[in-house]
Amino acid sequence: MLMRCRNQRVPGYQNYGGRGIQVCKEWLVFENFLSDMGEPPPGYSLDRLDVNSHYCPANCRWADRKTQNRNRRSVLRITIGGITLTAPEWEEKFGLKPKTIARRIRGGWDPVTAATTPAVMGQKIYPRKRST
Repeated sequence: MLMRCRNQRVPGYQNYGGRGIQVCKEWLVFENFLSDMGEPPPGYSLDRLDVNSHYCPANCRWADRKTQNRNRRSVLRITIGGITLTAPEWEEKFGLKPKTIARRIRGGWDPVTAATTPAVMGQKIYPRKRST
């Protein structure tokens, strides 16, 4: 956390300190960090709830790899009925296979339709492009 945010020579710095992500002043003392966060559960590591905000008690949690992979800037987020979830979360919710939504969107579907249209056995995942 500290190296990513404060050392320009660390691989990945451009995605953290280089984007202005900082560590709260209190966490510059390890004992304060440990007091706020506690020890990580086995298989968990530090994750920021808002990937565009700073490392601080209100924005950090211990998370497993699956949760962290879904909490990246590159993950597609779709809002339906005022609820924003990642594409993989909508796929689980609607019983779609992984990456179905992304394929549909690349094929020209709007995000809400891509997330909410049930899969039909034998049906193409995305519409065919019209020939001109």
